[in-house]
Amino acid sequence: MTLCSNRVPLSGSPSTCTIDIALIPLPTWLLLASLPVFLILARSKRSPPLVRTRLQKTVWILYLVLLAADIVMSVLEMTRLGIAKLGIGLLPFNTVGLIIAIVIVGCRGKVSWLFFPLGFFWLLLVVFEAVKVSRLRLLPSSTPTGYPGSDQLLDNAVMLGLEALFLLLDTYEIILLWKNRQRAHDALATHPGLSDGSLPLRQPTVSSYVAPK
Repeated sequence: MTLCSNRVPLSGSPSTCTIDIALIPLPTWLLLASLPVFLILARSKRSPPLVRTRLQKTVWILYLVLLAADIVMSVLEMTRLGIAKLGIGLLPFNTVGLIIAIVIVGCRGKVSWLFFPLGFFWLLLVVFEAVKVSRLRLLPSSTPTGYPGSDQLLDNAVMLGLEALFLLLDTYEIILLWKNRQRAHDALATHPGLSDGSLPLRQPTVSSYVAPK
């Protein structure tokens, strides 16, 4: 099977084939290229672990659950394209990118610097998925019969909505990280000895008991 076959031609550009081969996988390629740099940065400049409230932990769990749903949607799209013999392009790379994203989110504070390339990944993916949705709107709703245009539009609109939400959640994580680093910086500015552990611990002051004469 070719990368794209039996696709319905659309007026204008880009074609759905170009989108699935070049645009949608591009955020994953850039994420993979940037990971080594940010991993080195994360090792050389460790950030303090994120301290989360119960609400923030709930948001984090929601992030993971919706990411899993997005992975399922991407696999569903490829499956339906394959069954309809329309070709899946290079969409598997997008699924790989989503799997990397769920690993990064799952690790949270341990690799908190990786939320920055992840945010860029979501931004690009939202832009390119929006382009794809706008092009799929031109497909006849009932064709191709194996995977109707209306279903393609609906599936990708759902993925676009999820990925836009991930962009917001990732921005929220970055703000949490920034606030956490600011608190750590303020603590070091007040007590410089905290940076190397040289600040002595203060013993609790206990008033001495003087027996009455």
